[in-house]
Amino acid sequence: MEEAIVAADRSIATGTLSPLEELVEPELMPQLEEAFEDVLATKDFDTSNIDAGREYVMNYVTFTHLAEGEEHEEADLHPTAQTDDLHEVENAKAAGEHIEPETEEPKASWLPWGLAGTFFVTTIAGFLKRRV
Repeated sequence: MEEAIVAADRSIATGTLSPLEELVEPELMPQLEEAFEDVLATKDFDTSNIDAGREYVMNYVTFTHLAEGEEHEEADLHPTAQTDDLHEVENAKAAGEHIEPETEEPKASWLPWGLAGTFFVTTIAGFLKRRV
């Protein structure tokens, strides 16, 4: 396991960033401190609360990526759009409404099936030609 990840886990366990101080670039420290506060704030989540668990995992991943030296935009630290969508679905369920999830249309999913169909038809035609 990478040294930065081990140090990040140690930081969470001890509640201090000292294990990471020698490993992280100084210009990343403000972002790292913010992510660290978010991890600590969500660390002791109710295990029966899925949203709280997801929030902790999101904060943990952001924190460990920063510990590894990966910069994140401010928007990545707090992805409220996904949370807002989740709350919209939950509110609709509570009101007895149904919201269809937004999904992307499959791209060119017809191509493999079209090719398989063409192969099948030409194979059958070839067998029938030989028999006649």
